[in-house]
Amino acid sequence: MICYAIGEPEFEASNWYRDIVDGLLYEKKQKRFTLTFLATLSELDALTVERDDFVFVIGNDSEWISETTAKLSERFGSRVIVLGNHERRYHGTYSVVTSDLSSNVKLLCEYLISLGKKHIVMYGINPASVSDSYKADVFRSVMGEGAQLVYNDGSLSGCFESFERVTPVADAVICVNVYAAISLLGHLNGRSIYVTALGTGLLAEFIKPSVTHVESDYRAFAAAGLELARLLVKNESISSLTVYIKGRFKAGESTECSPYHNNASLSPSGATRGDTRFYSDPEVMEMLAIEEMLSHLGRDDMDMITDILDGKTYQAIADERFISEGTVKYKMKMLCDICAVSGRAELVALLSKYLK
Repeated sequence: MICYAIGEPEFEASNWYRDIVDGLLYEKKQKRFTLTFLATLSELDALTVERDDFVFVIGNDSEWISETTAKLSERFGSRVIVLGNHERRYHGTYSVVTSDLSSNVKLLCEYLISLGKKHIVMYGINPASVSDSYKADVFRSVMGEGAQLVYNDGSLSGCFESFERVTPVADAVICVNVYAAISLLGHLNGRSIYVTALGTGLLAEFIKPSVTHVESDYRAFAAAGLELARLLVKNESISSLTVYIKGRFKAGESTECSPYHNNASLSPSGATRGDTRFYSDPEVMEMLAIEEMLSHLGRDDMDMITDILDGKTYQAIADERFISEGTVKYKMKMLCDICAVSGRAELVALLSKYLK
């Protein structure tokens, strides 16, 4: 049995994509199966696909998924499994492992309503993202005709400007991802509103204030996908199944009597395929870089970051940890490289925007 995998290039920069890949690599190490990543579909032409082989498709854009699964089904039959936040809106011979987005959106709506919030807005919707559109649909079904939506057409700063153009009546916001929530919190300037988010991100817990969010366990997609693949291999009569992964609610400071901001409604325009505009936003790129850095840090390293932000010298940091000054400088260079900054001053300026 060989497991093949192919991913949508437009989403490779996203943390959910990398978490799914990390989950596959972990499962491969634990269960010792053959895993082959395909850069393009044409690579299959030189391969012999057996009846117990299967393929994972990692992506989000419905058009790309439709085209890719249709071609793969010619070789794999029903043994094609999409890993990603994808809601099947047409018939096709493939299965899906996805977050339970409907339950996640409803959970945050119910949570905010239980806190007495009456004017809830969904913020940061990427019109090119199928999962964001689905979240918006669920939000409308819960909130009714008066549901207010704020779209992000490629700039989180522009998204906030759209947010401000509407009469400030909102008392709570559900952001479609953690980055939109962090950006919103950075623009609020003390105006009172409760902020929540859908999705996963280390920054949600490390920034101040930390963000109340429903976290999707994307690494669990791989294990669920493998179980689903075994079922499909053994039961050729099954043409398609959908597995929903439950989210995890994490309360943060952004809904603990937090003093923050206000409301909106704007129509999407200029949408492009995939999430390329979202991930090319300089503000998002900054947050992605910090998230990547955080994923490499242990507890001691986080303490070192705190010391750096507090202005301590390399020698003082080294003395506290009984290591050499050179070791501290080496670690700092590694962090600067990950965040694509030239030195300590730039790193401190970047981190201070989110971690202090």
